[in-house]
Amino acid sequence: MTDNSEGMTAKAERYRAKAEEVRTSAEGERLRHHRRRKLAYADQLDKLAASLDAQATRRHADLE
Repeated sequence: MTDNSEGMTAKAERYRAKAEEVRTSAEGERLRHHRRRKLAYADQLDKLAASLDAQATRRHADLE
């Protein structure tokens, strides 16, 4: 069985990059509810990234 923790970590980094991109685009939004929705989406991406990091850490620890 191959170690999938590197792939999970890479996916988490992509989620974080997308969250930052969404936050940057939210700054340019004129309408408040659009800004809030984009910021909520960015927060959700950050939570997914944290979850993937935790899973990768657990898998890595289990393989050792």
